[in-house]
Amino acid sequence: MAHMRLKLKADPSTKRQVRLDSTRLKDPQIQETFKCAITNRYNALAPDETTDWERFRSETYKAAEEAIGKSRPSPKQPWISPETLDIIDRRRDARLQGDLNEYRRLNGARNTSIRQDREKYWTDQATKLEAAAERNDQRQIYRLLRQAKAGPRQRSFLIKDSTGNIISTEADCIHRWKEHFSQLLNHPPVPEDPTLAEEANATDGSNPDCLTAPVTPDEVKAALKNGKAPGICNLTAEMLKAGGDHMIQWLTQIINC
Repeated sequence: MAHMRLKLKADPSTKRQVRLDSTRLKDPQIQETFKCAITNRYNALAPDETTDWERFRSETYKAAEEAIGKSRPSPKQPWISPETLDIIDRRRDARLQGDLNEYRRLNGARNTSIRQDREKYWTDQATKLEAAAERNDQRQIYRLLRQAKAGPRQRSFLIKDSTGNIISTEADCIHRWKEHFSQLLNHPPVPEDPTLAEEANATDGSNPDCLTAPVTPDEVKAALKNGKAPGICNLTAEMLKAGGDHMIQWLTQIINC
């Protein structure tokens, strides 16, 4: 009897958008290049195109991709220097050519260089961690500690019943989850409060506290917070602020349209 196995294939039409390396915007020259690109794109827009979000997202992403480039995945051993990689390449060439003396010499040089690179890397990491602690940069501290603690994370799958005892069997775990969601989602109906009903009938539906004035560029700029993950548009707050006044003005027009 023949056995068949089906394997689902990814849709080639859906491409994952690569995240851009917004940290390079700290370089004044790169930031100025990006700002000029945004200014040129904004000035080339027609009046009816300044409120098109898709056009804004597309043009901003293209300008950022040209100016700052895409972020590369972190190497498995980020502390290895280019000099060490060069020694590794020469060591491999010596092995392929059969030059054992050169191979042994480069093998010792590689081990020494790797050890020095590792020590320098952890010294720099400790210096960065101390500097972040002095300025109370919790985000940087957390990121450095996560980098230092590499490897798989330990997860606990222990489940307790309603009395606090640990459940060991799969059937009891399933029953406990069912019991948990039954209590969580099934609530008795809340009695109606006559006071709330009277207040709802007394209002005319208008909200005098609701702001109807258009958003200003200063308000848009103040709402952009650094260090936040980009959304589906793949644009970070650092990119939007680095684009300069034309970027903020462009975004303000989209919000107020």
